[in-house]
Amino acid sequence: MRAIKFRGKSINGEWHYGLLSISQGKPGQPEAGYYISNSAGMPWAYQVIPETVGQYTGVNDKNNKEIYEGTILKVDKDFPKDSNFFKVQYVDFLACYKAVGLKYSFPLHFKEFRDYEVIGNIVDNPELLLQDEAV
Repeated sequence: MRAIKFRGKSINGEWHYGLLSISQGKPGQPEAGYYISNSAGMPWAYQVIPETVGQYTGVNDKNNKEIYEGTILKVDKDFPKDSNFFKVQYVDFLACYKAVGLKYSFPLHFKEFRDYEVIGNIVDNPELLLQDEAV
């Protein structure tokens, strides 16, 4: 069974990992926003920017780094060198995570994990998406 966890980036630029909570800002709740809890949970949680939130896919790369939605992967096997950068996203109608590039895409679980390498994410490394114009 895979771990259910999220990551999100706070306004001060730090990444936080844990469970996701969304507060409506009602009485007795933290102010409205998205929160990633630390090991103690709410109310000890970090407010994060909603656009940076991504769920863990349950898959790790060849270096045992966790792969989240929004991760940028380099895949060296079976693709031409000009098409080996992919971003990870969830596809609702397929109910799975896919690695999506300009020319190719594939469900994340169909490739051999040892061929994946996390090289960044779409928040901190948008320039990687332009590197080979594949994502």
